[in-house]
Amino acid sequence: MKKLLLFLLSLNLLFTLSLSVYATTEGASAGSTTVTAQTQTMNQPDFTVTLPSSISSPSAIDRTPDHVYHDISFSVSIESVQYLNDKEVQVSVAPKTGEFQLYCGENSIPYHLFKKATTGNDLLLQSGDLFATFNKDSTVKEQDGYIRIDSYDIRSAGAYGAILTFTIRTVDRADTEEGS
Repeated sequence: MKKLLLFLLSLNLLFTLSLSVYATTEGASAGSTTVTAQTQTMNQPDFTVTLPSSISSPSAIDRTPDHVYHDISFSVSIESVQYLNDKEVQVSVAPKTGEFQLYCGENSIPYHLFKKATTGNDLLLQSGDLFATFNKDSTVKEQDGYIRIDSYDIRSAGAYGAILTFTIRTVDRADTEEGS
């Protein structure tokens, strides 16, 4: 039994010996080996951004002969932030049609979108503008905003609606600081 085991062990060693390449005096010989490795990215940014599921007027807005503004608030927040390091989370906003309009059949009502400022005046946004920026050093975890409807612009009664698209992306902070 010991001889059979020794024979199998010797046979196993024979088949597992490394590849040897010998050069001759007439020229060179070459051999190749495939090298592989599996990698895993560590500490990818991880976070949860909460967007409004809808932005709705709490009650019907009546047409007025004068300009009367109705502001409808909403907010975007971030939580459970991990491994953001030198990156930041940017949230931009754009209407699906490219224009800030609410529709009811063939009728439409324009609206404006504002980013609420912590100091100074609120910022009127255009389609595709940056609504919120969050980074690991930021103490702000929520950005408030609102849409503004002028009741003077209402031409017909109805249930108006549209789609507002929020785009979330992570970027290197150095990229945004250069553009500032």
